Amino acid sequence: MHRMNDPATDYLTKLMDQLEQGKADPIRTYIRLYEVEKMAAEYRKQVIDQAIDKREQIGGMGYEQDGYEIAVQSRLTWSYKADEEHERLQALVKNRQALMKKAYHSAKKGVGFADENGVIVEPAEPKTSTTIVLKAK
Repeated sequence: MHRMNDPATDYLTKLMDQLEQGKADPIRTYIRLYEVEKMAAEYRKQVIDQAIDKREQIGGMGYEQDGYEIAVQSRLTWSYKADEEHERLQALVKNRQALMKKAYHSAKKGVGFADENGVIVEPAEPKTSTTIVLKAK
């Protein structure tokens, strides 16, 4: 990871050093990092348009600053909300996913599971992710 010498990175480095040395509570450290991440994301949203404008004014290819090559990139995305057939197919996918979840629970009990046509439904494969949930008080 690229590390600049500035107060923000110094703070984060100090935070992690204290944790690694056993001088900081891991939950408190997680909360601080969470707060910094939220704040940084908000500030990035506030500055992105200005940064894009400046980079476009500079022009050319291969512009570098602070150890990063800076380029403006656009991405085209699509919205399918106006198409009824797409919505119908999406509903079918959701319904099939629900059947696959039921098939998983049936398989855990040692029982097969079939759809309304009598076709055996393959069980979904569960994936577990674990995180900490923070609720502001």
